[in-house]
Amino acid sequence: MTAVPKVILILGSGANVGHHVTKAFIAKGYKVASTSRSAKEESNSSDIINIAADLSDPDSVAQVFSKVKSSLGIPSVVVYNAAAAFPVDNKDPLSLTLADLKPSLNINTLSAYSAAQQARLGFEELPETSSRTFIYTGNMLNTAVMPSLVDLGAGKSATAHIVQAAATAYADRGFKFYYADERKLDGSPPGRNIDGEAHGKFYAELSDHKEQDTWLIWEDTSDVKNDLAFPIQQANLSKDATVPSVSGGVLWPDEANKLFYLFGGEYPNVDELRTRDTQGFTLWFYDTIYNTWNRSASDASQARIKWPAYGAGAVTDEGVAYWYGGYLTENSDSSYRGSDFMMNNLISYDMNTRRWNNNTWDQTRRAEGSLHYIPASEGGMLVYFGGVETNRTGGQTTFSNMSEIHLFDIANSRWYTQTSVGDVPKARRGFCAGVVWAKDYSSYNIYLFGGFGSDGAGLGDLYILSVPSFQWTLIYPLPQWASFPGGRGWSSCDVFRGNQMLVIGGELTNKSISDCDVPKIQGQHALVLGQENVELNAWWHAPLDNITGYRVPDQLIKKIGGDTDGHATATAPSMGWDGEARDLEVYFGTSFIASGREVTRPIPTPVASSTSQPTNASKGKGSNAGAIAGGTIGGLAGLAAIIALVFFCLRRRKRKGVNQQPGKTESPSSTSPDVTGMAQNPYINRSPVSPDTGTLSSAIMHPLPYSPQSSPPPPSIPWHGISSSYYQQPHSPPPYGNQAAYAHQQQYYPPPPERSLSAKNEATYAMPVELPSAETPANAELPGSPEPEEPSHSQVQTPRPIRKHGFI
Repeated sequence: MTAVPKVILILGSGANVGHHVTKAFIAKGYKVASTSRSAKEESNSSDIINIAADLSDPDSVAQVFSKVKSSLGIPSVVVYNAAAAFPVDNKDPLSLTLADLKPSLNINTLSAYSAAQQARLGFEELPETSSRTFIYTGNMLNTAVMPSLVDLGAGKSATAHIVQAAATAYADRGFKFYYADERKLDGSPPGRNIDGEAHGKFYAELSDHKEQDTWLIWEDTSDVKNDLAFPIQQANLSKDATVPSVSGGVLWPDEANKLFYLFGGEYPNVDELRTRDTQGFTLWFYDTIYNTWNRSASDASQARIKWPAYGAGAVTDEGVAYWYGGYLTENSDSSYRGSDFMMNNLISYDMNTRRWNNNTWDQTRRAEGSLHYIPASEGGMLVYFGGVETNRTGGQTTFSNMSEIHLFDIANSRWYTQTSVGDVPKARRGFCAGVVWAKDYSSYNIYLFGGFGSDGAGLGDLYILSVPSFQWTLIYPLPQWASFPGGRGWSSCDVFRGNQMLVIGGELTNKSISDCDVPKIQGQHALVLGQENVELNAWWHAPLDNITGYRVPDQLIKKIGGDTDGHATATAPSMGWDGEARDLEVYFGTSFIASGREVTRPIPTPVASSTSQPTNASKGKGSNAGAIAGGTIGGLAGLAAIIALVFFCLRRRKRKGVNQQPGKTESPSSTSPDVTGMAQNPYINRSPVSPDTGTLSSAIMHPLPYSPQSSPPPPSIPWHGISSSYYQQPHSPPPYGNQAAYAHQQQYYPPPPERSLSAKNEATYAMPVELPSAETPANAELPGSPEPEEPSHSQVQTPRPIRKHGFI
C-alpha cells in the first residue's frame, strides 16, 4: 500500500509566520503548498508549490485545494493565515463602508470558512494516522473590542465560532480545528513583534497531537440559583497537550495578578517528561483575565529546584508559594534514576520577585500530607500533618501519626512539632483539608475529610483540627463508623466565601460502587463550616449565598471556649507545649496582617457590558486566599468568582472529546494590523474567556482544546432546606490522645444513578490538582439523601499503600 504523502497548505503565506511555518513543516518531511496574491508559480518544485490566489474571493478557495490535491496530494494540515482590516475612527466604527466591509469579511471569515469546509472534505479521505489539523491564525479580537478595527473583530469573532463548531462536531472523527492567538507574558497582544519561528514550531507541534483530551474545569461559586442548587462546572477553558498533564502537582494562585501557577507532579510517561525538558524547566501559569497558558521566565535561583510529586502546597497572603516534601521519581524529574525518593525540603517561590528558595530544616522525609497557611506570628505560619514519612535511621516508610502537628514559622524559618489531643483521626494519606479562622484570630480551624487509611481502605469521616489549642474534633459521622465502603481519597476540596467548602470527586476503593456518586452535580458535595451547621442541623448542605464570614460552631466552642466571633479561652495545648514548641505560645499571640500586594503586570479595566461584570469573590481574611483564580473581562457574560475548583481533568475521551488548540497568525497584507497571536482556545461560549495560549517570549505556543459541556439535568434528590443529609446520633468521643478505632463496615455513599457526568456516559478519571490554600475536606452525601445502609464487604479493594495514579 502506497504511503499517503504529508502535505500542508498555507493560505496567506508571508515572510514571517508563513516562512517559518513552511520551514518547520519541511523539517518534518511535509510537502508544502502556499498561497499569496503575488506568488511566483514558475519556481514550483515537486515538494514545494506556490499558488497565486486572492482570498477576497471565497470561491477561489476550492480551486486552490483542487490544485494542491492534483500536485502534491490531499493536505492533512491546513493553516489559514490571511487577514485584512480597514481601520476607521475609533469613535465612529460605523463609518466603515459596505464596500470595505465586504472584502474584509471575505478574507477574515468567508474564505476561512471555505478553507475549513474543503479541509474537512479532504480529512475524510485521509487515514487516521494523518494529522487532519486545521489552524486559523486569529488574534484577541474574538473577545476584546477595538472600535477602530470593527471589521477585523467581526471577522475574527465569527471565524472563532466556526472553529469552535467544527471542533465540537468533528472531534469524534479525529479532526482538529484550532484558533491561534499570540500573547505576551502579561496576556497582552504582541503588536508587530510577532515571533514567526515560534509559530512554526508550535504549529508543527499541533499537527502531532492525536487528541485534545485535557480540560481545565472551573465553576462560578455564586452560580447557585439554578435547579441543581450547586455551581455548574464549565469545561470551556481548555488546556492543550503542550501544557503538562500531571498527577500529584499543585496550583499556586496569584490573586493580585490573577494568575495561577502549576508546580510539581508526575508525568504519565517518560516521553512526556522528556518533552518538558526540551522546553526547559520552568513554571507554567494560567492567566484568568486573558485565559491563556504561558511559561514564566526562568530565573537562576531555580537551578537548585527539582520537580517533585505528591507533596503539599500552600500560598501566603504576601504571595509566596510553598511546597513541602513529596517524592522525586523517574516520571517527575528526568535527572533522577531509581526508586521513588521521599523528600524533606521546603521549596518556596516568591511570585513578586519570581525567585526560588530550597531549604531543608527537618531530617524526616514526608509525602502525601496537607500543608496550610495561617496568618499567625510575625510573618504567618505553615501547618502540616498526615501522610507518610520515612524514619531517620532505618529508612522505613510509615504512616504519620495524626497527633503530630508540624508548624513552620515563616519569619524565623524554623520548624516545630506539637502533639495534639482529642478525637485524633486514624492515620491516613490522600485526604483533603481546608482552613478558616475566627474573626479575632483566636483559633485557626482546619477541616479534614477522607483519605486512605494505613490498611488502604477509603475513609469518609470529617474532623476539625483547632490550633493553638491543638484539639481534634470528630464532627461526622456521629458516632464514628468502623469503615467506609464508599470512602475515598484524592478528593478536590476548596473553601469558598470563607465559610463553606466544596468537595469534588476522589478515588473509591470499593469497586462495586460506580465512579461518581452524584453525577448530576458532577461529583460535588458542599459543607457549611460554621455555626450555620447548628442552625440548619446539618454539616452537609447545598451551597448558601446568604451568609458571610466564618462563625465558630458550637461543636468547637465546647472544646475551646469563646463564642461564634472567636474569643477562644483555650489558646494553648491542654497537655502543655512540647519542648521547643513553647516558642509557639508567643507566636500565636500575634496575628499577621499582610500589606497589600502590588500588581506586577497590567490589569485591564472591564469593558462595559449589558451583562454582569466579573468580580472576584469575597474572601475572608486569608481563609479564602487562593480559592479565587481571578476575574475576567469584556463584553460576554461575566464570571463572578472563579473558584479554586480549577483542576486538571485528565479525561480520556477516545476521540469523543471536543477540544481545540490554538496556534499563531500574521497579517499578510499591508492593510492587516499585527494584532495577531498565539495558540488559543477556539472560542468560549459562556464567559469572556479568551482561548488558552502559550508564551511567545519563551518561543512556545499552546493549543487549547475546547470541550463544551452541557448543564446536567436537575437531580431527583430533594435539596436541603427540606431535610438533612443524615441523622447524626449523639457522639461519645474516644479518650483524648488516642486514635479512633474502626471495627465494622457500614454503607456511606449510595450507588450513583448514572455512570458519569457525560451525556454519553463516558467515565471520568481525573486528578484534582488543588489550589493549595483553598483546600477543603470531605466527600459527603447531598442533603435529603437516604440514610446509610449495611454494606457488603466483598467488593472493597485497597489501593497501593503509598501512591496511586488513577483518579476520578
